[in-house]
Amino acid sequence: MKLQSLRVEQLRQFRKPLVLDDLQPGINLIHGPNESGKSTLVRAIRAAFFERHRSKSAEDLRPWGDSAAAPSIDLSFEHNQQTWQLTKSFLQRK
Repeated sequence: MKLQSLRVEQLRQFRKPLVLDDLQPGINLIHGPNESGKSTLVRAIRAAFFERHRSKSAEDLRPWGDSAAAPSIDLSFEHNQQTWQLTKSFLQRK
């Protein structure tokens, strides 16, 4: 599987949309200072594939101090030479 793009919105410190696109085959590095959201992006990828949209463990995806937010994640990836799109929203809407 090759991740091609990632978009997150209302996810922990990323209240506004953040998009990482045009990811290349091989190693893509995400770097930044402490508390800039690197681990949050990894958590978002994991949640998109493995968390149910109403899972209690998804509560930690909400932006800090906003109990009404509905985190969303969009992924584009290649698997078996086909391109796939995965869109997932948590806690309030499917």
